[in-house]
Order: sequence, then C-alpha cells, then structure tokens
Amino acid sequence: MISIGKHELKYVNDEAADEDEFEKTMIIRPGMAGHAAAAAKAEAQAPAPAPAPAPAAGGGATPAAAPPAASLPNGKIQVLSGPGAGKELELKKALITLGRPGVQVAVITRRPQGYFITHVEGKHPVVNGESIGGQARPLNDHDVVELAGVKMEFFVS
Repeated sequence: MISIGKHELKYVNDEAADEDEFEKTMIIRPGMAGHAAAAAKAEAQAPAPAPAPAPAAGGGATPAAAPPAASLPNGKIQVLSGPGAGKELELKKALITLGRPGVQVAVITRRPQGYFITHVEGKHPVVNGESIGGQARPLNDHDVVELAGVKMEFFVS
C-alpha cells in the first residue's frame, strides 16, 4: 500500500519476478525530479548489452570490454543555428537535458559504451536527418542533432 495524502494505492503483481528483475533504488534530491525521470526513462529504453563472446578455443585474446566512463573522452555540443549559434556545451555530467519544455525535450546520457540521446517530450529528435524514434540512440563524433528548431553538432574532444 502506498499512501499519498488522502489517497491509498495498492500495488498488485500477479506474476512472480526474479530478484534480478527488480529496479535499483534511486535517490532523488530536491530539484532533481525532472532529471531523475529522464534518466529512468533513458535506462528503461536503452538496448540490452550484448552478451560477451566466449573465449576462443585456442586461448586467443578476447575482445576488450567497453572503456569505463571515466576514460571516455569528453563530449561536447556546439550550437549551429538559432540564438545560441556558436556556443559550446561540454557534457561533463552523466545526464544532460536539452530542448524546450512543452515543445521538445531530449536527454543525452554518458554511459560506459559512449554517449546516447533519448527522446523525453514532444516530437522525436532528429540525428543526421533521421528521427531517433523512442529508443536510445548512440551518438557518434560529428553527428548533427535537430531539437526544438535548433541544430547542434555532437563531437568528442
């Protein structure tokens, strides 16, 4: 049972789930609710990581895993059009929200595999002339992102 004011909500799950299927607890600090919701949506829509390949029978080297987030080069966004043309935004945080609330919003997340853009609100963002749809899409060096009428270029430094 969850009580919110005078309302009570009862959660019922008829299907038993494994412990591994439960979500991790997220701490939301005051003022961070919007960022937390976007992060949760981005994680829920992220494609599942591919299983690691089995080692070669001859004992050969296995492919290297994705580099840890700390060793990723810093991403940047340069505004190409609109009133902020020429400005650069360094992507220092794990989660950056872009766009105009009520019009079009997307989030860029920094993961161990690289940077990903995910739709949050409004029309789906466009990357290199193609809509990203509802799934998280990896960003590559020099991708052009169109969001809320503004063109931006993503690059790594």
